[in-house]
Amino acid sequence: MPIRKARRDEWYKVRNFCTNTFLWGDYIEQVWDSWTESGSLLAYEHDKEILGICNVVIYGTESWIEGIRVKPAARRRHIGISLLYAAEQTATQKGATHGRSGIESSNMASLQMYNTAKYRTEQVWHMYTCDAQPHNIQTLVYAAPKHTWPPRYVDSWMWLIPHHNMESGNILHLQDGPTFVLAESKRFKNTLMVTIHNNVQCNNNNNTIQYISDLAYRNNQTIQIFSTTKLNHTLLHKHDSTISIVVKKFP
Repeated sequence: MPIRKARRDEWYKVRNFCTNTFLWGDYIEQVWDSWTESGSLLAYEHDKEILGICNVVIYGTESWIEGIRVKPAARRRHIGISLLYAAEQTATQKGATHGRSGIESSNMASLQMYNTAKYRTEQVWHMYTCDAQPHNIQTLVYAAPKHTWPPRYVDSWMWLIPHHNMESGNILHLQDGPTFVLAESKRFKNTLMVTIHNNVQCNNNNNTIQYISDLAYRNNQTIQIFSTTKLNHTLLHKHDSTISIVVKKFP
């Protein structure tokens, strides 16, 4: 199989098909150095030309498979699914028993590929952005008790399980507000990623969104907010598509 680890100095080989993937662009250039330095980025090569890439991150018995990109002229040659299977093999060799990915629900081609590879949809998430603005929040913020933690939270576009040694200042709630998890992205500069748990309704009647907006303003950050339920708040901007989290148990 013509799949190997990608190298840091090969960005120029993939730039053309990893830059304008979505209406808003793409994030691959921002993570290229960290992915290649960690040795987690796979490349599909044919005749010294890279036709596709895929990244796989292993944490414990789980793996997160992401960033599958295939050169448009090379599509329909099973390159994407070959990279997916190679990522699974890497994950199982390192002790992972499950693989997960996040896919925009409007990306039918990718969803079909994962369906062919025997993945199932585990959850569907909503994404929002929010302007960072100053707010005079006169309310107390509390560390959320463990029984209110969400099953998963988003960090650098990976859906992870909260762990017991997370800093107490990362999983919070305001009085009468929902639990939310703060993650300062290690991949995306000055980006605050927030997971809002649906244990309590989040709306204009509590100050959770204002608190997040003010926090990001003070730290000069942009904001991405994720939730398994639709949020209704005047400060939120709805993302055009939902995100399907797909999962597979490895044999």
